[in-house]
Amino acid sequence: VDVAHANATLAESAYDAISIRVPPTIAITEPTEASTTAEETPREDRSTFVVSVHCNESSHLGLLLDGSDEKVCMVTAIEDGLVQQLNKKSSPDSVVKPRHRLVCIDGNPGSSSELIAKVKSLKTTAALTFERPRVLRVAMSKDGEKLGLSLQANSSDVQIRALSDGLINNWNRVAPAGVMVKVGDRIVDVNGKSGTGSELKQEMEEANVLDLKLLSWNMNME
Repeated sequence: VDVAHANATLAESAYDAISIRVPPTIAITEPTEASTTAEETPREDRSTFVVSVHCNESSHLGLLLDGSDEKVCMVTAIEDGLVQQLNKKSSPDSVVKPRHRLVCIDGNPGSSSELIAKVKSLKTTAALTFERPRVLRVAMSKDGEKLGLSLQANSSDVQIRALSDGLINNWNRVAPAGVMVKVGDRIVDVNGKSGTGSELKQEMEEANVLDLKLLSWNMNME
């Protein structure tokens, strides 16, 4: 089993997600072709899927995981191994992709470090539950106000580490349920631009009008 703590550069096309756009009017607009809105299908019905892997002493899972956030054990890449082989034979809604979150193993949830340790020690058949991220869109003008975000720049995104008073908390007070910005979300695009976490942070600091694309997972899922 090969597990790496990594944050590989990821193109948007490399993952599938439930897409929700919430502009300042707090309206939900049309989703992308490969996505759905929360109004169409309950999130729990579409966001998770289970993959069974048959491991032994010599198995190579080929699943690279990011354990930097103990609440989001995120897939960063799929290499040669059991998961890639399963992907080739699976239906589209059961394909493991980068940005998916490993939620539990054999029905047992855990922190990222706990899940990674279990993955490393797999020697028998195991059921891995993954969650697709939601893609949230948040648009606002700063006009001299602070965002109220503590951010960590990664290689291909910006991770939200803490929230404080500011525009994002103001947004959360009026946002519909299920689309509020929270700790653990990752900003992957700022004003139509992707790049390294440092580049995204710089754009957020310099621009007055912000259109943010974030990936979000259900932290209450067990």
